[in-house]
Amino acid sequence: MTEDSLSVYVIDSIAEHAMEMLEKKHRVVRFDDPEIVNWPEQAHAIITRTTPITAEKIARSQHLKVIAKHGIGVDHVDLAAAKAKGIPVINTPGTNAQSVSELTVMMAIASARNTRAAEAEMRKGEPGDTFQWRGFEISGRRVGIVGLGNVGRRTAPIFKHGFNCHVTAYDPYITDAPFQQLDIDRASSLEVLTASSDILVTHVPLNEETRGMIDAATMARMPKGAVIINAARGGVVDEEALFTALTSGHIFAAATDVFVTEPPAIDHPLLTLPNFLATPHIGAATHDSARRSGETVVRYVMDILDGHPPLTAV
Repeated sequence: MTEDSLSVYVIDSIAEHAMEMLEKKHRVVRFDDPEIVNWPEQAHAIITRTTPITAEKIARSQHLKVIAKHGIGVDHVDLAAAKAKGIPVINTPGTNAQSVSELTVMMAIASARNTRAAEAEMRKGEPGDTFQWRGFEISGRRVGIVGLGNVGRRTAPIFKHGFNCHVTAYDPYITDAPFQQLDIDRASSLEVLTASSDILVTHVPLNEETRGMIDAATMARMPKGAVIINAARGGVVDEEALFTALTSGHIFAAATDVFVTEPPAIDHPLLTLPNFLATPHIGAATHDSARRSGETVVRYVMDILDGHPPLTAV
């Protein structure tokens, strides 16, 4: 820490190596320090992963120069309030993409193979006739990707080259170049994509356009026996519609790493279904991703505190 040190409040845990990088130059208040609650009055910068950054707290901030997201999604930050005070919000795009893409593929395989239900019966000592858990191979299936950003671009080659899947993506906000580079098809609309997807995966941020975009009509349009994977944000997939589609059998199985309310209630209807797999928002929870995201967010924060413009302003 130097004489010109500023105060950085790390509201959620990040990689220890990244913390040490930060502490060499600035005063750091860690997430488990009781003083952390004073960040609105004291912080020159904050680093957050999932803790909500509300309009009320932003309005109270007195010295804040940057709100830094460790990761990509910023739906827990009140962007309008930050903008009103002229406080940049930054993130670390791409640093967790490989981890999230690998979880996506794991979920697709597990869903197709009924591993959640089979394991639950085995743990009770009642596996029964194992043929009752017959699923399907994902090799050669049609995979639809909603959103071809950093994560989508990592996910597509795994399905295409690892499992010989026919991969199509829908993303109206990018050029044809990524589709050509990945050698995958471009869907003209979400309706076209979902109607021909045996496995549908979502890799989009949560906003007013994407909220509930995978709804009852979308699910009904999908082929009978399809699988839906949501490793994006809770709310992109309509949870009530998904419950109905899974119960009816039209959707063979589904998996999600995210919920509208996190953590979900233990009696959440989806959690009662044998053909539904869930994880508690662990898409970026690898040592590799934590190291990349931690080092990147710390470097970005220190650059801004040194007077440089933000590189990844949201």
